[in-house]
Amino acid sequence: MVKKVSLDVKDDSYKELESLSAFYKQNVKDTILNIIDAIGRNRSIEYLAQQYKVPVDLGAVVSHVFEAGSTLTQSLLNEILEKLKVKGLYVLEDFWISSDEDYMTFAFDALRGSNLEVDSFHIQLEHGISGIATLLAFTYFTSENESETETMSKKLKDIVDNADPPLEFEELDGYEIEIEEPGVLTITCTGESIEYLPSPIVISKFVKKILKKAGIKQN
Repeated sequence: MVKKVSLDVKDDSYKELESLSAFYKQNVKDTILNIIDAIGRNRSIEYLAQQYKVPVDLGAVVSHVFEAGSTLTQSLLNEILEKLKVKGLYVLEDFWISSDEDYMTFAFDALRGSNLEVDSFHIQLEHGISGIATLLAFTYFTSENESETETMSKKLKDIVDNADPPLEFEELDGYEIEIEEPGVLTITCTGESIEYLPSPIVISKFVKKILKKAGIKQN
């Protein structure tokens, strides 16, 4: 069931909503609905409401939760990049948090001009920074000719199947090197925690070797 609500918004607040909407390329209505949906799913707000013994300003509570979440997320991002030894080399592209299943996934893209062969990577953390961690490293190699990309992928797959992984992979609970689709090499590593995962720099050196062996030149 959907309820219709009419709102009177101050000019300054509406301008901020317009600016936010323009950034995400959507209309103001959808932005307001996104915010309402986020607030409705945020258990921290409900928790804080239950803890206060007297009525408080809801706006202040929501602001407190969002600011605390932003600070915590930024701190966690810095810790992830530092532990993987790639701070300043990759930028956050997106992230997903599942409070029900207690895991977080962060997607990073290499900065423009990077000489690393890992173009992007995802890292999933279960039960926080000290829990089981999974890293997915992606390398993209394509040609303007689709058939040529498929040929390169087949040749690389033969090399990957017989490649000796880096020594750092020995500390992992498991790893997989595969080409799920033409032009995309994916390396998945799982460890007891992020401390056991190889740095994308280590993976990049390994990828560079197998690409060279396959005769694939990156731009």
